[in-house]
Amino acid sequence: MSRRSIAAALVVSAALLGGCAQLPGTAATVDGARVTEGDVADATQDFEQLLGSAPNAVAVVDALVKEKVVTPVAAEYGITASDAQVVDYFGEYSASTGAEPLEEFSEAGLQVGRYLYLMGEAQLSEDAMGISEDMLAAFEAADIEVSDRYGAYNEGGELLPVEHPWLKTFNAAQ
Repeated sequence: MSRRSIAAALVVSAALLGGCAQLPGTAATVDGARVTEGDVADATQDFEQLLGSAPNAVAVVDALVKEKVVTPVAAEYGITASDAQVVDYFGEYSASTGAEPLEEFSEAGLQVGRYLYLMGEAQLSEDAMGISEDMLAAFEAADIEVSDRYGAYNEGGELLPVEHPWLKTFNAAQ
């Protein structure tokens, strides 16, 4: 095969694959901002220590994605969450459950906590309906891509597993 043929094949392959491929180690992107597999692992570890069991990775990805959408909308309504507020929020949770509070959180763990904190504050706000509508509009307008490993968002904003009809699962008991 000539160099020209190889180069042409590589260009065609890159064009075909480029539109659907994310960078390796990417769990999701939100308007170009990456959520990495490392972020998912870090947040999962933080919450495993906080809760006593590991959360579902899909729920962690969902929270990391939505934090990127929710934070600016909440800020428009004057609702913000500093890292210190998030740590205090987790401390209150630990105190309510009798668990030992964590001293440190990863950046991804803080992002998940920020999402949870902001959603709680938004629901308590007098502007709750408007905030909710604006958050939904921002979510729908965002350019969000999620690795098939974690699923895909439906029209209602739920992150659901992607079904691959060519993959067959077998029940070992049968």
